[in-house]
Amino acid sequence: MKFGKYLTSTPENINDFVKNNTDGILDFFNNNKIKVKKVNTKILFKKNFSSLKYQLQFGAQGILKHLNKSRLIDIVKYNNNTKSYLFSKDSKHQTEQFNGAKLHWLVNDIKISGLSYPPQGYMQRNGYVCHPGTYRYLAAFAQHIETQASVWDTYQEFDSESLELIDWLNFCSNGFVRKHRIITLETDDIPEENRETENRYLEVHETTNHHDHCIFNNDLALAEIYNYDKPTIFAPSDFILKELQKKLYEPDLFKYKIIKNKFLVPYDMNFKGVGIYIDDYMAIGSDFSHIILYLDTNDDVAVYRPGKITIFNCSTPNCKKLIPEIIEESSDDYLNKYLWANKISTIPNEIGENL
Repeated sequence: MKFGKYLTSTPENINDFVKNNTDGILDFFNNNKIKVKKVNTKILFKKNFSSLKYQLQFGAQGILKHLNKSRLIDIVKYNNNTKSYLFSKDSKHQTEQFNGAKLHWLVNDIKISGLSYPPQGYMQRNGYVCHPGTYRYLAAFAQHIETQASVWDTYQEFDSESLELIDWLNFCSNGFVRKHRIITLETDDIPEENRETENRYLEVHETTNHHDHCIFNNDLALAEIYNYDKPTIFAPSDFILKELQKKLYEPDLFKYKIIKNKFLVPYDMNFKGVGIYIDDYMAIGSDFSHIILYLDTNDDVAVYRPGKITIFNCSTPNCKKLIPEIIEESSDDYLNKYLWANKISTIPNEIGENL
């Protein structure tokens, strides 16, 4: 069921839409036995941490599996009538490639300005289900951003005050990316076999934007920084490398090599591709493929607690400084505090502690 198709979501339009009970929206909202609330994302993260981490891992694997495939920007077609980009989503590999590039883009896009729009979703017995805005929510989890999310409180788990329709619509529509956000309200499309209550949740969907263009560009940039090839995991011993391989769901997505000095990684890779240095397998409990999401396409390195994990974007001008002669003559501070780099991303402690 749809309400207010193609509504330009200004406060004035939303006020008129609710006041006039357009399409019977007010009656539908008020008759719903389940109430919608604003809930802090960090509270939601705790409810299904392991599941969210797995989704990050799956997204990262979608990047790594398709680095040597055709890039989406070369095969996509733009439909001017619907103002949308089309590619064969029936193709499993193209869908995985797209979703991986999308997740990576959002994980890095939100670091400076935060989420463009709040996540929406509902509670099930096993935790929070975010839709729409699933990938924004996963990116918020990846960066452990504290913000407010829209939550249909199915089992009355939260003490927050229930929102009125006009407040909920303004909250879900409030963002900083687009001048005019065009929305349609839709009831959820949960399959009947997965539905836990007879009530339907209401969702605010944006109907027209061009952000897929950013995803296609990111997909191309990812292939370029990886040199269209698998990243290499480096460690100081063969024993550590073998232990790390055991922790990965899909170890064949990486190459492996021993190295004694991590700062020689870019040189060893002929200043091409991505190299990951890990010196302690004991600090890692399970699959850690999602750490690649933290290396942005313009980063020199991404790090977790300097010394434990360093991911090198080997082809950047700053990584190219790391020739053996400069490494040999450089101070420990210059190297270990990454004073030779300009763009450094970090893996948040909350994620790193749960690798």
